[in-house]
Amino acid sequence: DIDECENRLACPGQECANAPGSFQCLPCRDGYRVHNGRCKDIDECATGLPCGPHGRCSNTEGSFRCLCGQGYRGDAPGGPCADVNECLEGEFCFPHGECLNTDGSYTCLCAPGFAPVPSGTACLDVDECQRGGVCEGGLCANTDGSFDCRCPAGFRAGPDKRACQDVDECREYG
Repeated sequence: DIDECENRLACPGQECANAPGSFQCLPCRDGYRVHNGRCKDIDECATGLPCGPHGRCSNTEGSFRCLCGQGYRGDAPGGPCADVNECLEGEFCFPHGECLNTDGSYTCLCAPGFAPVPSGTACLDVDECQRGGVCEGGLCANTDGSFDCRCPAGFRAGPDKRACQDVDECREYG
């Protein structure tokens, strides 16, 4: 038997498989290419950034896999890592804020009386009573998203709730 495959020109662009008294040309499967007459795995990871800037490429036999960073995922096997829109996948920031997608994460736009946590991923009530400068002459009571002033009899909180102001009952009640 002559090994026709030793002549690398027997199957240009294909793998050569020797058989008794003959040979056969076989096309390479996807993810492989001919090298020295044999189909060899293509290292897709060495050909650039198939996973994009937010993923790490891991070569597999005949293909590759993208290991995406937090806040990213591949939409298809072997696809680049794309931003996940967390705002469409859950009730983040609810009920005291609105979710705003960012590249690789999200942030909360908080309602008045609420502030984002340091990571920006939730809204917490602001305790206006702890800040000071409100309800002078009375007691401050924090509420969800606001505060109330409890003033002594004959007094009520002004429109800006900075202080308890004397009520002129004579004028008010005629």
